[in-house]
Amino acid sequence: MAKLVVWLVISPAMLVLPAFAAESVHTAHVGPDQCFETGEPTNALLKRCYPQWLDREQRFLDDRVARALAGFEERLSVAEQITTAHEIWKQYRDAQCKAAGLQYEGGSFQRTRTVACLARVTCERVTDLEKDFYDFVKSDE
Repeated sequence: MAKLVVWLVISPAMLVLPAFAAESVHTAHVGPDQCFETGEPTNALLKRCYPQWLDREQRFLDDRVARALAGFEERLSVAEQITTAHEIWKQYRDAQCKAAGLQYEGGSFQRTRTVACLARVTCERVTDLEKDFYDFVKSDE
């Protein structure tokens, strides 16, 4: 039986593009669009864009967590559970994205992949908060 070997050429950008496939409730922040305006993004461009995306998503996340907690000031058990869940989520995020970056351990793409993962997972957390606590975290964005 003959074996068929197929070789694919994959650019670093292709390795992170699936991160943009997930739909999001919050359309104001769906990814680093500026990275893709000039065609195929380069590693240097991604190194600049992904940290900006992460910063933007972190601001959204901080806002949504604060809104959710404020919405439950009178129901301490709910607020405490949101805080506990958020702390556990941060541990998951850090471990998941460390593993994603370690795929490229020692390479120039390691940090870029880690930051892309952090931004994507943070974006997903914002969506989760917006879905689960809509009445408390909705915004005018």
